[in-house]
Amino acid sequence: MAKFKSCVIFISLLIIGYTLLWREVVIEMKGKSYLDQNMTSRNYQRENLAREIYHHYEIRTINCTLLFENNTYEQSIAKAYHIRNEKIPLLENFYIDEAQNCTEFKRQRSYIDITLTEEEDAFPIAYSIMLYRDIEQAERLLRVIYRPQNYYCIHVDTKSERLFRLAVEQISKCFDNVFLSSKSFDVNWGIFTMFTPDIVCMEDLLKYKKWKYFINLTGQEFPLNTNADLVKILKTLNGSNSIKGTVKGRQLQRTEFLCNTTYAGPYNIVRSSKIPKTDARPQGITQLVQGSKLITASRGFVEFLVTDPVSLAFREWLNDTCIPDETYAPTLNHLPLLGVPGAYKGEPETHPISYPFITRYVHWANAWNDEHWPGPCMGDLEVRYVCIMSVLDLPILKIRKELFVNKFHLTYEPLALDCMEQYIWYRTADQMLKKEGVDIDTSYYANLPYVKNHV
Repeated sequence: MAKFKSCVIFISLLIIGYTLLWREVVIEMKGKSYLDQNMTSRNYQRENLAREIYHHYEIRTINCTLLFENNTYEQSIAKAYHIRNEKIPLLENFYIDEAQNCTEFKRQRSYIDITLTEEEDAFPIAYSIMLYRDIEQAERLLRVIYRPQNYYCIHVDTKSERLFRLAVEQISKCFDNVFLSSKSFDVNWGIFTMFTPDIVCMEDLLKYKKWKYFINLTGQEFPLNTNADLVKILKTLNGSNSIKGTVKGRQLQRTEFLCNTTYAGPYNIVRSSKIPKTDARPQGITQLVQGSKLITASRGFVEFLVTDPVSLAFREWLNDTCIPDETYAPTLNHLPLLGVPGAYKGEPETHPISYPFITRYVHWANAWNDEHWPGPCMGDLEVRYVCIMSVLDLPILKIRKELFVNKFHLTYEPLALDCMEQYIWYRTADQMLKKEGVDIDTSYYANLPYVKNHV
């Protein structure tokens, strides 16, 4: 009898064990099935989105691929098109009305409202965007760089028209990660208000803990890379910053004398006075470096810029100098002894080969003394010595290593911006479909001097 009970107990335990084991197998199979279904659903979603992108950005008036290949016949067609057709921009009321229904607005304007890859999701980018006018061009810039994991702080100049600000506000309401800066300024060239909006946006953006890198933009710029490309490039920078700088080419009058600023129409006239600047530089600022206000900076550098006492004292010291925005960040990025995050340890002399500046591509119309000057503007428009991008610039833009280009004008050769936009969107769709040969080669960026030699 005892043996019989033992046998029954053994068989019962065996049955219970097999039952539990089977339940685990079923649960695991269901889990895998759910994951597979979820993955299939995401892939299907991406495929649909890619097809929508190809359709939305199709251009029937011109063959953009041929323009990027420098096809002279297609360039002549584009020239004839521009002569016959005037670009009529979308105005503020269009965006104010359309963005009332955010779901429909994002669908109609083809915003990417899903995270495309795990790599992009794990590496958010923060942007500061300074706007003044041209709402269509501003919205097209936001749309092409927009991803739900990134963060966007938009500064609208206090000189902007009321309708312009209302349109930007209405658009921003459609996104949780797009917002207007907490303060607005009258931005004028030659004084610190050229960079103050970026500083305010940095402070606003630092409230969000996840982003890794910061890029500041203006409304007339455009990316030369997809978001997936940018993430790979910024990861390759590995904490270093791309900030232009020179000591040998520094214009001493900007900082050795007090600055006189005269307001004349839409622009400032900025001249150094004959009064020497006698107050000592803050402790730790051992040299001054001239560069650009346009920066690609690690989160650590941004935190230093807005919170460190040396940075704050230096900002105050620069206030009565000329064009201080082009001295502030460049100087801090070349002071490794201060322990500035990402600061370059080498010689601060930006050069196309030995020390490239990848934050922005700018074709200067007057850089005659530069041995690497590409020559006069490809088009026939320049503004303050900056060439406005034309159809003839497209082959060059396709091969540039910089992250963004400055600048396009919406109504000047509009096919240039249309084709650049199509190129980035089609490349995005190709990457979504994992087409062969669309992954960016980051070896160029890995070998940049500041990647190899920074704090």
